[in-house]
Amino acid sequence: MTNSVFQGRSFLAEKDFTRAELEYLIGLSAHLKDL
Repeated sequence: MTNSVFQGRSFLAEKDFTRAELEYLIGLSAHLKDL
């Protein structure tokens, strides 16, 4: 299993993440919702 760049991080504010990271999280949440 590979380590995630999000491991050990908390979501405190949008400014704590890059645009690419936020877009990834939004896409992941949409995918999980569709499961």
